[in-house]
Amino acid sequence: MRNKLFIISNESVYLDENNKFYCDNIDLKSIPEELNNYSNISLIARYSKKIRSKKN
Repeated sequence: MRNKLFIISNESVYLDENNKFYCDNIDLKSIPEELNNYSNISLIARYSKKIRSKKN
């Protein structure tokens, strides 16, 4: 059984129709990708209507 991990951020995040999120902060993209190997990740962040540069 994998642990649940919640990441809370004040970063603006854009969510597309395929449930992929985009943000401007590279750390907010890379850290959850690696932690996803060990835990179930839930990201809590601000919603943005603009498409951001980094894709996760």
